[in-house]
Amino acid sequence: MEFVKEVPHNEMNKLYWSSDLVLGSFGVGQLDTIAIEAMACGRPVVHHLLKRFYPQCPFKEINSVEECAHLIEKFLTDEKTIKKQVETQIIYVQSVHTAPLLAKKLAGIYENLMKDIF
Repeated sequence: MEFVKEVPHNEMNKLYWSSDLVLGSFGVGQLDTIAIEAMACGRPVVHHLLKRFYPQCPFKEINSVEECAHLIEKFLTDEKTIKKQVETQIIYVQSVHTAPLLAKKLAGIYENLMKDIF
């Protein structure tokens, strides 16, 4: 296992591509940039997520150290599980987090703000 020092954002993709697995956040259950970028780079991601806020996201709510360890082991050893996880992650990123979709969503937010102001 290697812990990584600070890396400029424009070089993060190289880290994802050279990794067998990306361990995401285990905090409050939010979806963060690291998890989305790792998914887009085609790496299996273990990341705690509250499903009630992100029902489409292919991550699971991780409720114990044992559950996390089991996922890590599966994503490092079981090729079928790895392939399925990566495929579902790519589908999720392409359907929810592509630049055109996000730009459209952001434009809608600004349009609604303008309506409220004027």
